[in-house]
Amino acid sequence: MESHWVLPQVASIAPSAFKVVTSASVNPIAPVMSMPS
Repeated sequence: MESHWVLPQVASIAPSAFKVVTSASVNPIAPVMSMPS
């Protein structure tokens, strides 16, 4: 039942998580600076 709202949540979070992981591999400080507060 939850899957119809969990999937959009994951889809919206995935790009941000991927961006942070990609930034982390390039510059360890980037994820700290781009973290939502």
